Amino acid sequence: MKLSELVTHTSDWVGVPRTVVESHARYLREAGLLTTGGRGLAASEMNDDDKVRLLISVCGTSVASDAAARLNDWLNCQSVEVVQSDAPFRFEFPTKSTLPSALIAFFKRDLQSAEMKAWKSGERFEKPRGAQFQATSDMLSLIFVIDSIRANINLQRVAVVDSKIEAKQTISNRFALTLDFSKPLPIGRKENYRAKAEFTCQLSEENLIGWSGCFDE
Repeated sequence: MKLSELVTHTSDWVGVPRTVVESHARYLREAGLLTTGGRGLAASEMNDDDKVRLLISVCGTSVASDAAARLNDWLNCQSVEVVQSDAPFRFEFPTKSTLPSALIAFFKRDLQSAEMKAWKSGERFEKPRGAQFQATSDMLSLIFVIDSIRANINLQRVAVVDSKIEAKQTISNRFALTLDFSKPLPIGRKENYRAKAEFTCQLSEENLIGWSGCFDE
């Protein structure tokens, strides 16, 4: 897939105007953060790193002109919390220590795997003796908290018996910039304190499955 095709694909499945995605791509390319070379039919093919870098930039940067600096922050994010909820599944993304590697594992191996099909079908829930689950529901999401450089790849599902939630499972991998513990953390509320808003971008299952198609080309 060429960069121009990836820009259109990302715009379609993330819901961001193509002109905005194109601006992100231009700033990243100028900073040497995307593969470059050739034009038109001779243009370079985007590799796996290129694809997730553009996705991270579009979802994790509020202003395109900041794309290069913000992407470097995202690339330095480390896994800070893995949740598996005793769920007997072998997904690859929870084993990754960096956000790009976890995203590549999630999109290329986990999202369309037999494990994911079993997860979505409600298999492998621990059932109370004699109980029959009336329904199961699941949610897949990728969340970027833009201002504080945090991200979460998250799977959740619940099982319902007699209109009550009887079982819940979560598998997630949370990422953040490494904290510098040599600096004292602020304690207490300062005078004239105002809580700041956290700008987030959340991709749902439809977004994720649609965007993952770029790895098939």
